[in-house]
Formats: sequence, C-alpha cells, structure tokens
Amino acid sequence: MSTSRQGITFAEIEQIVTQRVTDAIKAIAVYGAKTRIAHDSMNQVKLDVARACTIGTNEKKAYAGNLPYCNKCKLHHVGTCIVKCGNCKRVGHITRDCKASVVAMNQRSNVANPKAIITCYECRRLGYFRNKCQKLRNQNQVNHIWKGKAHRNSSVDKDKTNA
Repeated sequence: MSTSRQGITFAEIEQIVTQRVTDAIKAIAVYGAKTRIAHDSMNQVKLDVARACTIGTNEKKAYAGNLPYCNKCKLHHVGTCIVKCGNCKRVGHITRDCKASVVAMNQRSNVANPKAIITCYECRRLGYFRNKCQKLRNQNQVNHIWKGKAHRNSSVDKDKTNA
C-alpha cells in the first residue's frame, strides 16, 4: 500500500473523509428536523391566537341610562351644552371641530426664537453677508490702485520713492 507524507495510508484517509461526510449529512438532517419542528410549533401558536381573537363579540354596547343624547358634544346629559375648546379655549365647540390654526408644540423650551444670525463667510463677522464685506471691497480698491500704477511709467515712481 502507498503511504502519504504523514504516514497514513490512502485507505485510512478515504475512511476518515467518508466518516466526516456522513457526520455532516447527519448534522444537516438533524438541523432540518429541528427547524421544521420549530416552524410547525410557531404556526400552531399563530393559529391558536387567531382563534382566540375571533371568539369575542364585535357588538357595541348601547347606552343604558335615561339621559338624552346631545348632538353638539356627543354625550348624554340634561340641559344646555356648554363645551369649551381645548385649542382656542372658546365656548361653543370642541377640540375636534376647532377651525383655528393649531400651534405646533416644539420640544425645545419656551424661549423666544432669536433672529437669524447673519454672518460673513469671508471675515467671519456678524451683521452682513459676503457680498457686502469691507475686506473684499478694500481688496478690490487695492487691485485698482495696483493696476493704475502698472500703466504708468515705472521710472517715475522710482524717482518719487528716492526723493
């Protein structure tokens, strides 16, 4: 018989491989059976819950008292109906019939909202935008001055600096 590098014969290697393959097949079968059982038990639980929910009656109980029904407030009482709105705090209608604009409730505290902070993105100062920045405007004037000097005779400027 031929031997491999570790001293195990080819037949022994073949036997080990077949044993591991059969173990893997058994493990897959056991796993499949467990998942099938779990799936079936979950379906059974869902069916029981559905049956339990359908047993109850869907009939609405009628009012058993002797007070008249008020169409304005949708309640049973005697006498005139004086209802107060929860939104606008006015008498005569209730919250669900209120036509006043609903104020949005913020999660923040009741501090007055400050005005928008206007900031220049060039010099980072408050109060104006970049298009009105004095730094940029002065820079533009400096460019005009340098352009004006470039068109003149440079020798005349040198004479003025020496004098």
